[in-house]
Amino acid sequence: MQLKYTWFTLIAALCLSLSLTAHAATKQEMGTVLNLAGKQRMLTQKMSKEVLLIAKGVNADDNKANLQKTAALFDKTLTGLISGDASLGLPKTEDTEILAQLNRVAGLWMTFHENITAVLKGDTS
Repeated sequence: MQLKYTWFTLIAALCLSLSLTAHAATKQEMGTVLNLAGKQRMLTQKMSKEVLLIAKGVNADDNKANLQKTAALFDKTLTGLISGDASLGLPKTEDTEILAQLNRVAGLWMTFHENITAVLKGDTS
């Protein structure tokens, strides 16, 4: 399971960094894409940490609230990297190769998110 999440993180970081070279119209947009790509990687690590803390019973209610917010931010950012998001300052990705990779990340995210949802419902197995 750890390997799956490691691959998820690596693929996400690679895909998101590739989007820098493909279709960022301005330096500001390129900077935003770069920053949010790095943040996506960090968010996967943060969610994993929050899940472990919940499973260990460490401030479970606070960590569940944090996990829910972290997952929502990851999802919003991934959607923004694919479709664009003015509130995040993200341009729409139009390069077909990058979109294919981002869609692969989205598929991995669906599986990861199912596990997050299970933990939020109390299943820490």
